[in-house]
Amino acid sequence: MNLPSAVKLVSVYPDRVDVLLGKLQQKKLKVNLQKKGEPAIGYAISNEFVFPGEIEVIGPLNMLKEASFINTVPIDIGGITIDQNRTFPWRIGIDQKVIVKRGDKNVSVPVTCNEEVQVWLQIVEQQDTRFFEKIKIKVMRPAEYPYEIKPQDEYANIRVKGPKLVLDKLNTEDVVLYIDVTSLKPPGPYKQPIKCDLPKNVELVDKLPEVRLDIREKMRSLEVK
Repeated sequence: MNLPSAVKLVSVYPDRVDVLLGKLQQKKLKVNLQKKGEPAIGYAISNEFVFPGEIEVIGPLNMLKEASFINTVPIDIGGITIDQNRTFPWRIGIDQKVIVKRGDKNVSVPVTCNEEVQVWLQIVEQQDTRFFEKIKIKVMRPAEYPYEIKPQDEYANIRVKGPKLVLDKLNTEDVVLYIDVTSLKPPGPYKQPIKCDLPKNVELVDKLPEVRLDIREKMRSLEVK
């Protein structure tokens, strides 16, 4: 070893290494996409596509025959949102090694690959559900409606689904439950379906029940002379 005169070699560890020699061969391996980081809060990767799905590499014959895939270089998906959907495909390089099993150890084997692959990711908004209890049921009727309405139930529970970012900001004032009695006349009782107005991209999970209600003429006040 070429060491400075003032430096003395005391020991070397390990004192020996295993060297594997073998002929080189070409082999097609499946491409495995490596990712690092996480999408932005409220977003997820729903699908990914790599083209070509297999590429040709050159490496030691005795090791390469045991390899079934090769990784891409890691792509950074940290903070990614649906805005990145329009930027695909990305051109990604290939890692210049394969991992093979040797006993209970994973061995990294250098290989040569001059190809690149194209990558498409589909980023979507994460979906979630929320449950709201005791939402007031409004009664929709014309201004001069001449009848009194008495619903048996004045409140209902509701479960909705939609983008997590939207649901996290949703409150009871954003959920409108109502029944429409415009066409109803005595005598009752009636069963009316509950209708619902929700913000954009928010949907009901379960069908809303019907409300039983009574309807009668309004009591006229007596004129006192």
